Amino acid sequence: MSKRAKIAYQNFRPLVNEDGRLFEVDTTYPPITNDRQIILYVDDLTLNGDGVTTDMKVDGSVTTQEFFVSAEPDSDIFINSVSFFIAAELVVTDLGEFAGIVTPLTNGCQLIYESGEVGDIIIGDNLQTNYDLLRMCNMNPQFGLDSNAAFKITQAFSNQDDGYLFILKFSDYGYEQEYSGGIRLRAGSEDRLVFKIRDDLNLTPSEISSFDGRVYGFKRRIN
Repeated sequence: MSKRAKIAYQNFRPLVNEDGRLFEVDTTYPPITNDRQIILYVDDLTLNGDGVTTDMKVDGSVTTQEFFVSAEPDSDIFINSVSFFIAAELVVTDLGEFAGIVTPLTNGCQLIYESGEVGDIIIGDNLQTNYDLLRMCNMNPQFGLDSNAAFKITQAFSNQDDGYLFILKFSDYGYEQEYSGGIRLRAGSEDRLVFKIRDDLNLTPSEISSFDGRVYGFKRRIN
């Protein structure tokens, strides 16, 4: 016949409830200590991860052009959100266009989370219009009801620019990996967050004047 017992070690006695059961608390293992401190992480998606080229106005129609951030050797990176800014000059930029390109892109862009742990996850596929970017970002920001003006930033850089700032928040997808609300690029891995351009975006400012992406989150040293 089993007996109830309490665990005691020197002066330590675990907390138990009235039924004699141990309380459990979810926490990370190993625990986050001062030598594994959390550091703010902000970075741009850059061409081939060069850390310099942020302008996505490139020709990817023949060879796909990749803008990405990748894992670091000594820290886990947790990406909570990604913002995309896209604009055109001298035109009324609508959601049915891509920047100010009147017709949708032919091949469309892609946003992919490449993870050696869970495999490749296509977050956005065939992104051919401003609306496709907005939908991928779960309609963020949500300013009103008008399908165009409610989301648009007018005179973004000058009195001739119209554009959109779309914000992809991974917590909106219910993605709570390790309680971070974001995706993880594991230290020392080949993990990446990649935006792939498969059309010619090297066009006139009236078609596309600005296009870039930036990631936000934190990183945690593993040693």
